[in-house]
Amino acid sequence: MLPDAASWAQSSAYDYWDDLTPEGVAWEFLRRNADYQREFADGTADPEEWGLRTLRDPALTGLGAPVHWTPGLNPSEILFAPQPLPPLSSEASLNKILLPDDGQDDLGLFGAIGQGSAQIQISYLGDHAANAPLCVVIPFDTHLNDRLDALYRLRHILDGRPAPDQRLTADKRRRTRSMAQAFDARTVGATQREIAQSFFGQERVNAEHWKTSSLRYTTLRLLQDAENMVEGGYLGVISATAIRHNHQTSG
Repeated sequence: MLPDAASWAQSSAYDYWDDLTPEGVAWEFLRRNADYQREFADGTADPEEWGLRTLRDPALTGLGAPVHWTPGLNPSEILFAPQPLPPLSSEASLNKILLPDDGQDDLGLFGAIGQGSAQIQISYLGDHAANAPLCVVIPFDTHLNDRLDALYRLRHILDGRPAPDQRLTADKRRRTRSMAQAFDARTVGATQREIAQSFFGQERVNAEHWKTSSLRYTTLRLLQDAENMVEGGYLGVISATAIRHNHQTSG
């Protein structure tokens, strides 16, 4: 089952976008990828090749159960591991709060903490012993700022304080929502002019000569950006320094 593109002209159909995490917004574009849809349908999709911890039905939105990307693609996922011996700290008060339960793969357990768009994804690397002292693994790389910001947000969540996610500004959220809406319109055969009328109003579009209209070029750019997002640019939503993930199909 594919995303419901038929309701593209109803702006309210995309209201859920306001509650998505950056990971959820990235998923919204991947689930619109025709290759992913085909491979999921015929049972040949490999989650790791698509950068996912587990496969997800493209009919599902980015709300509900968290969309888990591999830690190598999502630098804002917090990685926990047992402390080295002897432990640097004997405190284990956070362990039960942080124990993830969404799934497990070769890397270990993974899950999420927090609610709504402020949710943070976490993983336990390797075996986890109950109440064992933990440490946070922070690779020292070009994603360091993303990793530290996620850690600060987690601390705020545990303290009961607001923890806004700065990866997705209000402007970027609105822009990605418009991209998804425009892409869906194109998927069901809407013309560029029809898409422009939906976004800017029929009167405003008709007031300009269409072939030279600035609104025509704005709509074209929106469609081009949407196509780029669906083909892999969505990872830029997860991290400002994300490297484009190119999926290689067997065909």
